[in-house]
Amino acid sequence: MNNFFDFPDNWTFFKILTIWTVVLSSIISFAAYFIKDYFLNKWKSEQQKDISNLKAQLDKNNLIIGNITNSISSTYLNSNGKRIESIEKTWIAMMKIKKEIPGLAFIAYTILNKNEVEDIPKSSNKYTQTSIASFKPDVYQNSNYEILMDIEKGRPFIGENLWIIYFVYQAFIGRLVVLLEQGLEKGKVTYWKDDRQFIDQILLLVIKPEELEQLIAIDIKSFHNVLNFLESKALNDIAEQIMGKRMTEESVKHAIKLSNLTQYKITS
Repeated sequence: MNNFFDFPDNWTFFKILTIWTVVLSSIISFAAYFIKDYFLNKWKSEQQKDISNLKAQLDKNNLIIGNITNSISSTYLNSNGKRIESIEKTWIAMMKIKKEIPGLAFIAYTILNKNEVEDIPKSSNKYTQTSIASFKPDVYQNSNYEILMDIEKGRPFIGENLWIIYFVYQAFIGRLVVLLEQGLEKGKVTYWKDDRQFIDQILLLVIKPEELEQLIAIDIKSFHNVLNFLESKALNDIAEQIMGKRMTEESVKHAIKLSNLTQYKITS
């Protein structure tokens, strides 16, 4: 092996080979660094571009959501006068329906027990007989119907929740008047708590079953308990609307819904 380096040409060849090896290694290292740097910068550039596009899309969606939310708020404020007027009219209507309850119905459902209510047509009590003589269920029901039609005109302004409470309120009192009317004709009045089909169909629209059972647990107080409960629900709804809580909640829900929709468009 030592004889190989003794020849000048072989030694020269070896030096040249070594130099080229070093040079080639440097070139490869530089090329690898250049390629790595090139693709890394390219990847960063593409990522930055995607981030910029995504940010621009999010800004656009936020602007849309903001404009719609502002529009909802503006519409709410513009219709506020009409809404307050309609809400006030609804509450006054509820109080009028309550105030004008026929005397016979008031006696039956606030003073008498179940057996006494059922026997009203046979009652010898002079006050009860006088109340029967002045009992005009058709006048009361016609008045309630006219009020209902008037309140329904403002239905878009009072909201569906308050509308349902009002409807149940007047229907509940109206039904009890009907039971008296039918009972006088048949000679025996159906006690209202035995009218379960109506109770389940109407009162349970706004009262939970367990709440209703508590309200009607005490016989004499049942009628007023139901009325007071419905009035309380109406007042709570009115307070939320006047304070703007309902509008705020609806705006937030609407904004979240829009946000979810726009996010889906971005990811799809």
